[in-house]
Amino acid sequence: MDLHSLAGIEEDEERDHRSSEEIEVIYRALKEFKPYRAENETDLGKQLIAYLRGKVPYEVTPQKAGARSGNIGIPDIVVGNVAIEIKYFDEGKGRTEWDKAIGQTIRYKLEGNYDTVVLFVIDKKGIVPEYYKEYEELIPWLKVIVK
Repeated sequence: MDLHSLAGIEEDEERDHRSSEEIEVIYRALKEFKPYRAENETDLGKQLIAYLRGKVPYEVTPQKAGARSGNIGIPDIVVGNVAIEIKYFDEGKGRTEWDKAIGQTIRYKLEGNYDTVVLFVIDKKGIVPEYYKEYEELIPWLKVIVK
């Protein structure tokens, strides 16, 4: 193995370390977040964006609801190389909304190649399954936070 190859391996390891540190900082901030009277997904998104901008040392990029780049869907918030999909489950929402949300996270990972996708949910309807943490075991790049 030549010096050029070794340098590339070291760069990859350093990038992986930065990436996992970035994910941990963002995930911890999201776990600590306490929404204040969010009435819907838009309110929740505005609160999360303001909170993250003051809490994490990475660029926080909000997206417009339903934003697309060609055929590629764009997550609600991107922080570094972490996609955050926001869901607000209230009256009129059913279990299919949870299923769609999981599908969206998979699409974001495949199309956007994010290191991690966080599904951030306020569940006023009780539709998130009790075993939702098992999704993280099955899908290692997925983090689910339910408030």
